[in-house]
Amino acid sequence: MFALVDANSFYASCERVFRPDLADRPIVVLSNNDGCVIARSKLAKELGIEMGAPYFKIREELERNHVAVFSSNYTLYDDMSRRMQSVLRPYCDDLEVYSIDESFLFWSMDLPWQALGEELREKVKRWTGLPVGVGFGPSKTIAKLANHYAKRGKGATGVHVLADAAAITSALQGVELMNIWGISSGFTKRLLKMGIKTPLELREANPFIVRRELGVVGQRLVFELRGEACIPLETERPDKQNICCSRSFGQVTNDLDLLREAVCTFVSQAAVKLRRQDLISERLAIFVQTDRHANVQQYGASWEKRFPPTNDTRELAGHAAECLLRIHRPEHRFKKAGVLLMDLCKREKAQPRLFEDRDLEAANRLMTLMDEINQVHGRGTLRIASASSMALNAGRTWHLRSDHRSPRYTTRWDELPVAIAKCVLD
Repeated sequence: MFALVDANSFYASCERVFRPDLADRPIVVLSNNDGCVIARSKLAKELGIEMGAPYFKIREELERNHVAVFSSNYTLYDDMSRRMQSVLRPYCDDLEVYSIDESFLFWSMDLPWQALGEELREKVKRWTGLPVGVGFGPSKTIAKLANHYAKRGKGATGVHVLADAAAITSALQGVELMNIWGISSGFTKRLLKMGIKTPLELREANPFIVRRELGVVGQRLVFELRGEACIPLETERPDKQNICCSRSFGQVTNDLDLLREAVCTFVSQAAVKLRRQDLISERLAIFVQTDRHANVQQYGASWEKRFPPTNDTRELAGHAAECLLRIHRPEHRFKKAGVLLMDLCKREKAQPRLFEDRDLEAANRLMTLMDEINQVHGRGTLRIASASSMALNAGRTWHLRSDHRSPRYTTRWDELPVAIAKCVLD
């Protein structure tokens, strides 16, 4: 049996964990630069606030309805996600972190699924403060469907079990094709051309005909809906093919020094991700872009460079700065920049140059030590001189605008939550 554990309105729920005063207030979370709505609590959805709505257009509506507004706080969300996963891991040997708020679990034995689901919900809520829904099914697709009913079905209790054929058939009768995991609008149109209009019709379709029209993905979906597990758990994430780090700036700028600082900061963050997987890169690209929404002459450019394999932040920052000089134009004011690391492979498999004069092991030890110190004492504690410390970013025009960001309660000593007790004397 598979289970899908999914946090309810994850970003909004993370904000509410440390703000119990928001229990009865609607909550929205904004995207980078406080651009648009990317998460809504249940109460916010009931107000009709749409996903993706630009903040500047609905600001008055949010104030009128006393909606709590937060800038995205990915440091907090990522840590809360890891805490939720740590609660789930002891329950089974096979766990796949599907996304920041979803995890698949698998058991090869028969268990009291309803009771197990209720225990999972209660423990995650008690240990992290996050509300979750739990759906059980004999395949990942059916578990995903069960989770849908656990959270949105009639009389939903937060746990739903689809263990037998009759229950699965009844569940498939109550949803549209678009409600099935893996079926997009384009996929739906192709199914309709085949005369398949409902999930039940897809389940009963000839899998070989479906494969001829829709490929192996479509055939696999047919078997998944029949309760035959065809999509295995990915307990280990595959290595990345490339790593990108980019940001829109809080303010436009044409200052080369500030742009170099931004780009080197992005390179530093990308290099940390590179080393976490023990990878190296042999090619780097830098891109810049003016504000596409401003009434100005538009300019966007990129430049890439190939170099000996490395994951050393110092070397990567030097290559990035060189690429930036190639595309910077002082007459333009830039709104966005980014870095892309490419041609990745495992460090031990890297092909050394014939006349290599770098001490690669010494560089690797230095970078490892730098990462360890930053993990213990906070990101940016140790940094290359050309990159800005995250703590100093407040005065940088290129820094993301986040006027409503909550504290990073769980990862920063200086932002720990504070409890105040009042003593009332008779």
